[in-house]
Amino acid sequence: MRERAEAMVLASFAADSHALGAHWIYDIEEIASRYGRVERLLPPPPDSFHAGRSKGSFTHYGDQALLLLRHLASHKTFDRDAFSDEWLAFMQSYGGYRDHATAETIANLTSDRPSDEAGSRSTDLSAAGRIAPLVYLYRDEREELVRLAHLHTQITHNSAPVAGSAIFLAHVLWNILNGNTPGSAIASVLNASTQPEVAALVQAGLDSVKQDTHEAALSFGQNCSVASALPLSIHLIAKYEGSLKDALVENVAVGGDSAARGMVVGMVLGAFHGHDAIPDEWIEEMVAYKEISTLLEDLEAILQRATNSPADSY
Repeated sequence: MRERAEAMVLASFAADSHALGAHWIYDIEEIASRYGRVERLLPPPPDSFHAGRSKGSFTHYGDQALLLLRHLASHKTFDRDAFSDEWLAFMQSYGGYRDHATAETIANLTSDRPSDEAGSRSTDLSAAGRIAPLVYLYRDEREELVRLAHLHTQITHNSAPVAGSAIFLAHVLWNILNGNTPGSAIASVLNASTQPEVAALVQAGLDSVKQDTHEAALSFGQNCSVASALPLSIHLIAKYEGSLKDALVENVAVGGDSAARGMVVGMVLGAFHGHDAIPDEWIEEMVAYKEISTLLEDLEAILQRATNSPADSY
């Protein structure tokens, strides 16, 4: 399980970095004419929201997921109030793009709202896509993982659709790391779901699997909201279950918020396929790869001390 849990985290970060160059370009034809089939990491263009970032860097989503990974390694657990303070300090001085959810959360926290009430009203999927580090540390504690995925998401996105998406994905990832395929994991969690809004979006994604991906993207919408991004993410996972690379290349090709969708698709298919499914160059050119690897080793040491058992062999 350790190898696939590590791949889950790396694939989620790699997906964000892979999306950076064409992120938030909504014109599918523009992406095709400007970049062709995006099979490599690219720097963002000068007119991007991420202008000035280098190839292999992250969007603001990936940077916040890295902040979570650092928090877990430092605290050896998830501490909501401590993470909220760390998030606020990080994002107040952040040199990259700050979206509406970030701006609203900063305003709420600096107005002395408690961390469980300060999250924005945003329904963007991105916060649910940042949970891979939590899944890594709590992969043996399903109920605690689900609880903390909810709490973490709530810090910046205090809305039911985002919380529901994070809870759904936490259950799916736990199932995959315990031997299920993405398809069977999604079906199992869907059947047991008590969240009708999220369940309907997931089912819509599954129902679209025979549809052309470009058509599905235009049908669901390419924007950041759970209503668009979650079913399109499920479409990509189900349609390209056999190839993480193809799923992520198609994700970038259809434009819009490819970074949030990519982090979801990457962690699900990374958990299933393992490290070998991630293109070597995406890992090698990822600016934060060495730091992420070190932090994952730190988390593994925490887990081994907790279980007092030898590390899994590779």
